[in-house]
Amino acid sequence: MRNKWEILNVNWSGIIRQHKHETFVKIEGTRNFFVSTLGRVAKCKRNGKYCILPLSDRYEIGFCGERKYRTIFAKELVADAFLVKVPGRNCIWHKDHNHYNDKYTNLIYVTKEDYIKLLQKKVKVNQLDYVQYYYPIWAFNKRVQMQKYTDMLRRCQEKNYGTVCDEWLSDFDKFAKWLENASYPHTGCMLEIDKDILFPGNREYSPQKCCLIDKSINLRYSLYQQFHSLRPFLSCWQQSAFSLVWTFALHA
Repeated sequence: MRNKWEILNVNWSGIIRQHKHETFVKIEGTRNFFVSTLGRVAKCKRNGKYCILPLSDRYEIGFCGERKYRTIFAKELVADAFLVKVPGRNCIWHKDHNHYNDKYTNLIYVTKEDYIKLLQKKVKVNQLDYVQYYYPIWAFNKRVQMQKYTDMLRRCQEKNYGTVCDEWLSDFDKFAKWLENASYPHTGCMLEIDKDILFPGNREYSPQKCCLIDKSINLRYSLYQQFHSLRPFLSCWQQSAFSLVWTFALHA
């Protein structure tokens, strides 16, 4: 995992995002090439202006210290920037079989043997016992950080979900730094801020009491809480119905 990502400031680069969370990261070993979470490649020209290279499954990339450009598949650029590499899995597969869909969550590392089986259609990717983790690059994106921050404030102010500590309320940069440090490789779902898993019943958003968890886990925990809070007031068949929903969510 890289110690530091150089994120392109899209606001002043002139590039228009295709998705609100699209993030461009500098391609390691280059001076002026960036790859996005959607598989797009941007280049900074000599005049300082940025442009998006025509969509392709491979790109000509100039690396520092090399006179000639190298031809590299887009999936390799995306995987190197956003996917956690697994020892023994050196091939990259598109989950939806579309070689032009290089969105980072559409890619997965597989072994050479499984890659051949997938090509020959002897097995489907969802039949493989693989879990692919992705680097939380979004946590380093100022736009996403601000959205997380405003969502937290809105939940507290409009929905009365709790309060925000003075440290975060008075200094957005401290919240953004916590978000970066608290992030970890995930399975493709956006991580969410949770205030009461570590401290049940807690109503304050603060760096000491909050954590980041997978959205699916947060949903399951919320269902679990709702079931136990409502259980005394539910009939037997209502409890059975809620248990079925909980079981489905647990194995989703």
